[in-house]
Amino acid sequence: MDVDQNRTGLLSDRWRPYFFGCLAGIPVAVVMLQVWRHWDLVAVTWFILYLFLAGLDMFWKTYTRKLVSTALMVGTVVPFLVH
Repeated sequence: MDVDQNRTGLLSDRWRPYFFGCLAGIPVAVVMLQVWRHWDLVAVTWFILYLFLAGLDMFWKTYTRKLVSTALMVGTVVPFLVH
């Protein structure tokens, strides 16, 4: 597979909300790392609430919803795994 084909595939209309969601999730992950560091109870509560809200997300497949869901997933799960 050609490098240009990979790049255009990731920036296609299908994958664009997930790509930008990952980029938007980086600042959320940085903030959540600080929350895990100082307020464990708040972080655990948010993680449990996120698991519940992520299950409701399968019915809304708009561009904005995919972007926000991906950003929240990156911002919640990555700091949990790092912590």
